[in-house]
Amino acid sequence: MKKKFPILIILTISFMIISTFLYLNNVTPTIQNDKKARTERISSVLNDVWDRFGFFSYQIGNTDTTIWIVMDDSKNEEELMTYLTENLSPSDLKYYNIKILKKNKEEAKVERAMQQISYLIFDYIQEKGYKNIKVMYPTFDKMKGLITIENSSEVSNEVLKKEFENLVVNHYTELSIDDKISYEIQLITPNHEND
Repeated sequence: MKKKFPILIILTISFMIISTFLYLNNVTPTIQNDKKARTERISSVLNDVWDRFGFFSYQIGNTDTTIWIVMDDSKNEEELMTYLTENLSPSDLKYYNIKILKKNKEEAKVERAMQQISYLIFDYIQEKGYKNIKVMYPTFDKMKGLITIENSSEVSNEVLKKEFENLVVNHYTELSIDDKISYEIQLITPNHEND
């Protein structure tokens, strides 16, 4: 009897450790699957009303708990919120706050165009392996955008500006930018006097 007791204790402890390990390994994928399914359900509801509420974009927070919606300022925000509370599951909604930003349709078009051009230039810089060139967040006013690029590389501002302008011209049709939108690419050299 004395020999069986230590073996029984060891078996019990081993069983508890293995059970805990298996439980913890199965919980993490389940949580991730639940989060993915929740995001897909919410996306489906938002995609269904994209045109009805004049969405420009939306983002479902992965690390934060916010659903960000950017919509046409001529559309009714209260009607959208009513729709969402009626069509999203309360069990999905409890994980998120909804933030709505309303924008003028024309401003949103310019902002999107400037973002597309900025991404195109950023990708080009990466592809070419250029160092010390930084694309700043684009600015815009009415139907004109400004893309500022900080250049502290060995390549001159004039050469880079010409390269970037040619790049945009060559990709203009695939960017689907409204012809009424104008833009300027500005290269600046950072001032390092304060360093």
